[in-house]
Amino acid sequence: MDLDAEEFKRMIRETEKELERRGAIVRRVLDAMPPPVKDVARLYYQDKLTEGEIANKLKLSQAKTHNVLKRARDMFQVGIALITGEDLKQFRDSASELEDSFQELDKGFKERFPDVDPDDAATDDRGEAGAK
Repeated sequence: MDLDAEEFKRMIRETEKELERRGAIVRRVLDAMPPPVKDVARLYYQDKLTEGEIANKLKLSQAKTHNVLKRARDMFQVGIALITGEDLKQFRDSASELEDSFQELDKGFKERFPDVDPDDAATDDRGEAGAK
């Protein structure tokens, strides 16, 4: 596959947009959760706290924290399925594939065009010159 700089940039932009779209889906699902469930999910998945740390922070029992986290997982799985039509494993796998594709595209672009900034697009998403 012999791509020019503009084709690389277009592919990178498309991959970034899809990653952003998926991130928006995750935020939408999380935002739809009731506050205690959302709080536990964010502390666990975003802040990387253990169930014990969450229990201490929110002044919950460890059993309650575990149950709320299970509820968050269930709600997340249903939310992803309703919005995307994918089950959670498909959603995670495709997101992981997108991340890998983005990294490969970015690396390939930098190797092939070391003096060109991939963010300095000479064309917009419709291929029109002069837009960024």
